[in-house]
Amino acid sequence: MNSLPTKWVFATLGDVCSRPQYGWTCKASKKGKLKILRTTDTSKNRVDWNSVPYCSIEPKDADQYKIEINDILVSRAGSVGVSYRVDNLPVDAIFASYLIRFKPISDTHPKYIEFYLQSDAYWRSISEYSAGIAVPNVNASKLSKLLIPIPPLNEQQRIVAKLEKLMAKVDQCKARLEKIPTILKRFRQSVLAAACSGGLTKGWREHNSGIEDAGTLLNRIIEERIHKHNLERCISIKAGKKKPKKIDLSTEVDESTIAIRLPNKWKLTNLESVCLDIVDCPHSTPKWNTKGKICLRATNFRPQQLDWSEVHFVSETTYKSRINRLKPRLGDILYSREGGILGIACLLDRKVDVCLGQRMMLIRPSINTSNMFLNFLLNSPLVLRHVQSLIGGSASPHVNVGDIKKYPIPLPPLKEQQEIVRRVEALFKIADQIEERYNKAKAYVDKLTQSILAKAFRGELVPQDPNDPPASELLARIKAEKKEIEAQRPDRRKKAKN
Repeated sequence: MNSLPTKWVFATLGDVCSRPQYGWTCKASKKGKLKILRTTDTSKNRVDWNSVPYCSIEPKDADQYKIEINDILVSRAGSVGVSYRVDNLPVDAIFASYLIRFKPISDTHPKYIEFYLQSDAYWRSISEYSAGIAVPNVNASKLSKLLIPIPPLNEQQRIVAKLEKLMAKVDQCKARLEKIPTILKRFRQSVLAAACSGGLTKGWREHNSGIEDAGTLLNRIIEERIHKHNLERCISIKAGKKKPKKIDLSTEVDESTIAIRLPNKWKLTNLESVCLDIVDCPHSTPKWNTKGKICLRATNFRPQQLDWSEVHFVSETTYKSRINRLKPRLGDILYSREGGILGIACLLDRKVDVCLGQRMMLIRPSINTSNMFLNFLLNSPLVLRHVQSLIGGSASPHVNVGDIKKYPIPLPPLKEQQEIVRRVEALFKIADQIEERYNKAKAYVDKLTQSILAKAFRGELVPQDPNDPPASELLARIKAEKKEIEAQRPDRRKKAKN
């Protein structure tokens, strides 16, 4: 136990508050006269009273459960230990049974108790109380025994005033920091939008007017696709296997699905026309192993790149069955076509044997198309808007393989694709550096709150005043006041007998 400053004492939560009380048990209702505050309503340390439901059955002695200003409500299950001091009470309300109420005695500053119940010291105690329990919970008896360092009342007031001032600044800092991820996301999307519409390389084109146009490039890609198909056909005939399907060499696009004005030497085409292969994954859940070959899942998908931090494995037999259509290789694009991450494309950036799980596709660009440019394009607002138009408000969003093959693709000349990739990577690198600094700043600010609270409850945040009466006298007054309160409480056991 740490030593305390002069005139401070340790006391329990039960010492400085009236007897703890459990709330009322009933179902929530959309209509009624009396609202009932639940653990879910207080989990963010603030309450939206408009969303708090009504009691389905009101208690006969409603006054016993009615909430008052400065009541401290602690969750005993679910979000175990989360507390809320009532600072705003626009309606009549009672509290639910998974909350425990503590009423600070008049000689204890309610906000001092509130701040302590946010400290690391408090949360360590809650962890100890709920350790080894299958369903974590805490009861009124345990909470009442929680030790709290108690300074003289005047010092409590100085500590609270200082904490309010410092926490307001920390909250302002957090609010500013919270805007950064959104700003960075918008920045990256605006970069991709400019890249895929030609805006990013407008000045570059003025100095490189002699380059090959995209129409000529597209013809070369078509020749590459025909050559590949003929080769596969010859191999199949020699092996006595089924001939490959006839390839679709169409470059047509429904221009009504995309609103874009292309720069000179660009060409609007479809995704299939610039790829050698577009293959759907097997429509089955693989049997997982603790080791073996890597099988990529939708959880590994991040915009632009794969997250390799947590991979899953399948056996050699399962692996071979799942690469039967096409074996993934370095530089391929993986594309999610279903679920919550629908529309995310990422490059296979490692030379490693992998197969695909469910809800994804394998896209292999032509050697005459930059795979990185195509990856950026598939993650751009241009294509994402098109995806949204295809899925509408579907409850189980997915895109058909045929629709994906016909995605509109604004195709620049190859050299311009390469220049676009260089510029996007340079701008994304700047965004990544800002994001790294943001993460460090956020981690510092998150620790700052607990650092300030720790100083406050060690007696280091504000100076001690030698003229303050010792906290032991404060506790004596509180004890006397509690005895008086208890004497005035009706004896429920006698009432029950009568």
